[in-house]
Amino acid sequence: MRISLTVIIILFTLVCTSAFGLGGPENVLVVQNGNSPISQRICAHYVLGRRIPSGNVVTISCIDSSISSANESISPGNYTTLIEEPIRSFLAANNLTYQIQYIVLTKGIPIKLTIDVMGGIYGPQSVDSMLAAMDLTAPIIIDVTNEQQQVVATVYANQYWWSYSPFRHEDRGGYLVTRLDGYTEVEAKS
Repeated sequence: MRISLTVIIILFTLVCTSAFGLGGPENVLVVQNGNSPISQRICAHYVLGRRIPSGNVVTISCIDSSISSANESISPGNYTTLIEEPIRSFLAANNLTYQIQYIVLTKGIPIKLTIDVMGGIYGPQSVDSMLAAMDLTAPIIIDVTNEQQQVVATVYANQYWWSYSPFRHEDRGGYLVTRLDGYTEVEAKS
């Protein structure tokens, strides 16, 4: 009886893991800034510690945001040319577009756009959120209005809110984006 219960638990765990799991290291893309030594060291540390395949690392070249807080912002045009397009091209060239679920940015990559590209009054959008919305299919777009019914912001609704489906780029586009960052390199690595 004990053996069959163990087998049932193992099978249940395998079924749940495959049904709801979001993958492993092969589903992670790590982005490093070739102009930032800190970014490259953090990337190497993370790739080694998480056993990310070396083919899942892309190097972009943009301003090094780790040097100064003034470098934390990037213009929408430079974001597209220096960050989004190289990532998109890398994914396509390496047949990773649907394999990658997570994009991990490293310290040294700008944090925000210099203006709010959606026209809102609440400040510029983050680089992370722009990459998260990359390739969204049929996004749910909501205009946020003020008391005078003027549009003050436009947002994408989270298509996974109250969903029991695991995230998969293949289903709806987009990516889960996170960032290895902190005030210091040590903090970013931890």
